[in-house]
Amino acid sequence: MNKYLAKTFTLGTRICLGGEGLGLYGGKAVTIPIDSLSTSVAISPNPDNGVSILSNFSEEVSAVLRMYHKHGLYPDNICISSESSVPIGYGLASSATFYAYLTLALKKYFSYDLTTTELIKIAYDAEHIDQGVLVGPTDTYAVMHRKILFQDHSSTPSNLIEIAKFPSNTSLVIAGRLPSSYKQTGAQLKERVTLREKGIVRYTDKVSKLIPLLASAFNHDDKASIGRIITALFESVCTDININNNDYSTMTAVALSAGAYAAKNIGLRPNGGSIFALCEPLCVARVTQALTVHSTFVYVVEIGQIK
Repeated sequence: MNKYLAKTFTLGTRICLGGEGLGLYGGKAVTIPIDSLSTSVAISPNPDNGVSILSNFSEEVSAVLRMYHKHGLYPDNICISSESSVPIGYGLASSATFYAYLTLALKKYFSYDLTTTELIKIAYDAEHIDQGVLVGPTDTYAVMHRKILFQDHSSTPSNLIEIAKFPSNTSLVIAGRLPSSYKQTGAQLKERVTLREKGIVRYTDKVSKLIPLLASAFNHDDKASIGRIITALFESVCTDININNNDYSTMTAVALSAGAYAAKNIGLRPNGGSIFALCEPLCVARVTQALTVHSTFVYVVEIGQIK
């Protein structure tokens, strides 16, 4: 009898509240994990031997397997399938979530003796090194650690500090307009960082100063400061690095007008993409209804789903 039975593993995605785009360049970020949008990976024995991939993420699966091989581990004789509720192309880390959880699922399925640090390296290298995606490790850390994190990548290794709590009496509302590609934006950002463009330097400096303040405001449940800091971060995205995304601007303005105390883009997209809004209970329905008019989807993430 085969000792490996069919198993399904599920992992939620993350939301980046600020600092996006700088993971590769020594930047800082605040990230939160959420369970309400997730990816599931099913692994079962393959009666025909070898690895059978029944997934839209076939390239990603192959990349993870190659990284496992570099660690002297050879997952084999399995069928891999997956499904995800994470919208693709909205800055919601759909690919990073898949890389991370396939890596973790294989570790659990075969009972590999790997540390969290080694798992993060396999998942991140599969995406960044093997597939050449211009991302830093920010998303991989956020998805794997399942904590609200202040991430500081200005040193090696990166410094990850757990933020003690999410703001009280607050729901997180996520709204998305249209999917779009980050690839060109990422390539342009890399070139601009290399050239030390003035706008990029301003953005980097503001993120460096504001993200620690945002982490502190979370820890002190200071909603007024959270609102001001997130507004300043969004303004820097728009004016300093010139992400002139009308969908971002429209959705954040709508959320704030409807009563959210903070709203900002998620990720960096030239158009479409998604935003988050932080709302107290009395405003959630109003914010959700207002965003529905301007968005393709709206999700409300309650405090119990932030984990």
